[in-house]
Amino acid sequence: LPYLKHLVLKDNALFTSSAEPFFRDIGQASILETLDLSSSGLSDLPLVIEEVRSSLTELHLDSNPFNGASIPSSLYSLTNLRILTLDDCELWGKIDSTIYGLSNLVLLSASNNKLEGGLPPEISHLSSLSTLRLRNNSLGGTLPSSFNLLSSLTTLDLSWNRNDGNVGITGPLLEFAELSALTRLDLSHNSFSGPIPDFFLASVDPSTFDYADLSDNLLVASFPIGIKPIFQSVYLQQNKITSIQQICDAALTGSELESFGCDAILCSPGTFNSLGRSRSSKDPCRKCNTNGGAQYFGSVECEKCEIATSLTHRDAIELIYSSCNGPNWE
Repeated sequence: LPYLKHLVLKDNALFTSSAEPFFRDIGQASILETLDLSSSGLSDLPLVIEEVRSSLTELHLDSNPFNGASIPSSLYSLTNLRILTLDDCELWGKIDSTIYGLSNLVLLSASNNKLEGGLPPEISHLSSLSTLRLRNNSLGGTLPSSFNLLSSLTTLDLSWNRNDGNVGITGPLLEFAELSALTRLDLSHNSFSGPIPDFFLASVDPSTFDYADLSDNLLVASFPIGIKPIFQSVYLQQNKITSIQQICDAALTGSELESFGCDAILCSPGTFNSLGRSRSSKDPCRKCNTNGGAQYFGSVECEKCEIATSLTHRDAIELIYSSCNGPNWE
């Protein structure tokens, strides 16, 4: 054990059987760097982890039944951690402000839990953080402006926090104007409101940028022209967008989508399709059969009984997924 660096015990009933006493000797692994206890029956953090805190850099605790407990406070003292995953752990409560002590974190993932409250501004002290995934929780409040300082961030996923009566994350959308390394941004299924900032994602590299999903929020006003370099990778369906003409004129001219007109950006009011925009002749934006349906640009339905009839297999699967409440599908 003194020479053990990596230990993977995932998918074992380690903490639900007589095997647990043997785990106590892990404290002797004085240079242990990686520990994977995913799906091992944990209901609390083993005290023995404190004995390897100085060497541990990677800890996976996914899919363990913490049964409504908050994030164990002892995790915040593992100051050398670079990777921490807590997905599907039935965690409740708030993310503590002492998270700033995990200053070496590169990846933090705690999706599919019941974490609540606002995101602590102290997360911005994690200057090395590259990936932050907190999708499908019950987070709320506004997004701290200090998130604009996470200069190493490549992936930010805060989607699907509007669920089970929770309104999700609210307030204005941040510009993220200085986050040049960002490639994936998912803020969908929340309650962000107000206009899209003029310099939204201004410094990202269009050649490496993957997507920004802002769908199913309360964003208003226009689609800013500053998004032109990445407009094909920005998803804005199911908001309250009232104008796209400026970006339509600037972005579509000479592009491969020009033949689809402004519908290639968002379906116009009074029309809809499964994705809120049309980039295939097989799935055009269709007129609503009822007056007053699809009031804004980018609608995916007029009434729940109306469904687009010409879909690719992928579009059909995406439509079923979103209609069944996404990751909360039961």
